[in-house]
Amino acid sequence: MVKGGVAVFFLLFCVLLTQCLAASDSTAPAAPQTPASPKYSRWNPDPKLVKCLGAYHTTSATCYHEISVSYWTRKVAIQEDCCKAIVEMDDDCANYVFYKFHNCFFQALLKNHCFSKASPSPSPAPTKA
Repeated sequence: MVKGGVAVFFLLFCVLLTQCLAASDSTAPAAPQTPASPKYSRWNPDPKLVKCLGAYHTTSATCYHEISVSYWTRKVAIQEDCCKAIVEMDDDCANYVFYKFHNCFFQALLKNHCFSKASPSPSPAPTKA
């Protein structure tokens, strides 16, 4: 008798579960139709971002990509040309470039990295024999 009751309970549970799933599928909104993405996408940045990070689209795109990768991986990986742009950036540009990262220490970290990369370490004094 107990096995029969468990079987009936399990059967009712499965039927109710499938009914609930079917009802939720029918009320779920359909995915929006999106156009096919092009094979080649061009980065069309804000002109102010290009002005702040470099004169050419490729330089500013690469620099912004390096900044983003450094933020998300938490490992600074900035090349020299991008470091030069970061070091020479005025406060208005710095606020514009770094505001999306919502971390007040990130800008200071990159500037510190770029300053240390730009300034060569002092060479040891030659010893006299």
